[in-house]
Amino acid sequence: MAQEPLATKGNYLHIYDFKIHPGVEAEFIKEFEDFDYSDGNPMHKSSAQVKDGVLLRDTLDPLRFYLIAEWSDIE
Repeated sequence: MAQEPLATKGNYLHIYDFKIHPGVEAEFIKEFEDFDYSDGNPMHKSSAQVKDGVLLRDTLDPLRFYLIAEWSDIE
């Protein structure tokens, strides 16, 4: 079975690593989503953004999150 690539060839994956304090996991997710889906998020206004970012939680460390986004420009 053919697999769809994570990113289009020639684009860039930007990976952000967040390590948060214990006890604020739900607050972190809520605040991230509130900002991410707001009109104040400058990333969504950039023509270089190919796909919306995805927030992932580390399965081995629930205090670590990764934001992965695809961009057509490295800057």
